[in-house]
Amino acid sequence: MLTGALILVGCGGSSEVTSSVGSYIGHASNAAVFIQWTRSGDSLSGSLQQAITKEGEGGGVESSSRAFTGTINGKGLTLALHEALDSTSALVGRLSGTGFTMTWPGTQHGLISIMFLPGEVAGYDAAVRALENGTGPAATEQPSSSTTGGFPTMVHRCGLVEDRQSELSVTAEDGATCEEALHVFTDLFDGEGERHQGADEAASSTDVDGWGCGTGAGGWGCRRAGEYISALTPEPTG
Repeated sequence: MLTGALILVGCGGSSEVTSSVGSYIGHASNAAVFIQWTRSGDSLSGSLQQAITKEGEGGGVESSSRAFTGTINGKGLTLALHEALDSTSALVGRLSGTGFTMTWPGTQHGLISIMFLPGEVAGYDAAVRALENGTGPAATEQPSSSTTGGFPTMVHRCGLVEDRQSELSVTAEDGATCEEALHVFTDLFDGEGERHQGADEAASSTDVDGWGCGTGAGGWGCRRAGEYISALTPEPTG
């Protein structure tokens, strides 16, 4: 069983971190998410499980899981979810206290932030039962409730686009096209769009070309209805 808090393992009294493990639970009004990881230095590997209530006739709760790799850069956090056909999709977030926030595709327009706190399997199972019973925690916004449990069904790699500091790798998911993704991020980085300031960067967003865009440690993500596009720091190839 993974522990709910990070375990720091020193060597000979050194403060250098060699490995750590953790498990965390996040909640939204229609979903529960459980993240388990092993950390080695600034690299992560683990799994993400999600239970989400389905909309429409029949309803019910659908569960899904993905393996991931990730990185921690200061307070920044990026998880690359492993998809079919050797593709990936990414979530970005920020460490805070004993937990972290993750930027998540929201319904219809824009992104939301979900807070994750230390927890274990029993807590996640209880959260899933609450969803099944219709007593899940209230939230003003919620993750997408597609038939795949909120995860992208297909990811297209669209090439690179430049922001003000570096080149970012663009992907288009859930029906979005590469042509539109590249156009949206070009406009975004040229300063077009309307910014909505939140309590912090993770809670802020920018509307551009009909898309709601948010930023995190690994780059940008934009949502429009059932479509999602991202512009993220390319993973090292070495």
